[in-house]
Amino acid sequence: MSMIPRFANPHSLADSLEPTTRKVIEQENTAVANSEQSGEQTGVLVELERLVKRSIGDIYLNPTEDPSIVSQKKRRKTQNNVSDSHPEDSLPFRLISRSLPPGLVLLDVPPPPVILVNEPPCEDDDEEADRRRARAAATAVNFDWIIQESRVPVSPRNCTQKKVTNVAGDLPVPHPTLMVVGLVKPPPATSRLALSLPADFALSSPHELPSEGVGCPLVDVAIQQESTTPAKRRWRRSRSARQRPPATFWRPLQEWGPRASGYAMGYEGSWAVSHDDPQRYKYQRDTMRKGAVSSWDNSYLTDAYRAK
Repeated sequence: MSMIPRFANPHSLADSLEPTTRKVIEQENTAVANSEQSGEQTGVLVELERLVKRSIGDIYLNPTEDPSIVSQKKRRKTQNNVSDSHPEDSLPFRLISRSLPPGLVLLDVPPPPVILVNEPPCEDDDEEADRRRARAAATAVNFDWIIQESRVPVSPRNCTQKKVTNVAGDLPVPHPTLMVVGLVKPPPATSRLALSLPADFALSSPHELPSEGVGCPLVDVAIQQESTTPAKRRWRRSRSARQRPPATFWRPLQEWGPRASGYAMGYEGSWAVSHDDPQRYKYQRDTMRKGAVSSWDNSYLTDAYRAK
């Protein structure tokens, strides 16, 4: 199909022209290109196959047909039989190297690893039974030894005598192994806030145990009256206070100059003194707003007042 000349009137052209679309033109061009390239592609494919065969060599689908593998097996007659790790579906080929022989490569997914779990035995052996028996004997409670030790009278020491409270009460017969002891204490002084509240808001004590549901008896006891002999007070000799030197304070010396006195050294209200001045180590607070020392030179004072 010829192209229409530029700036040409389509009405004045020959009747052989017909309207068409871009899709039809692309299909015709593709068909022509395929017919032209079919002959060229055939030659290219033949050349590619020849180059691949020359690079790889003969391809053996079965590893046992490879003469190099057969010769290696003949030389290893003394070795033990090794399980075949190359399945029949593997294909020997070479990826990049040109010096090494092709290797067997399997593209299938490897099987999942085998998980070995050591399950505990259903029954203990003799060694495990002895170990469990020793643990049980070490943690067991010997009630006979506890009862025997509880019956041994032990007199408390002098330092712990004050911590012992002697009480008296009626115990049931036979004596219980476990009981709850109730001690009645004198009522505390009622506060003003409690007196102002009505009696309906008074709550019961949380320490009162219910009569039912307790597996041990409730025993009311009372504190025995102790001797009213006043204890002797131990007197200690008073020690004399140690003599301490009076507090000393640091004050700058006059020989250090005016910049080392007063607030310049971080010590407020401390005027410079001489080396032998008795007021050197005594504190004297400065109550003046402004002051000057007569020993200073007049030029320094003049400059100081000018700066202010």
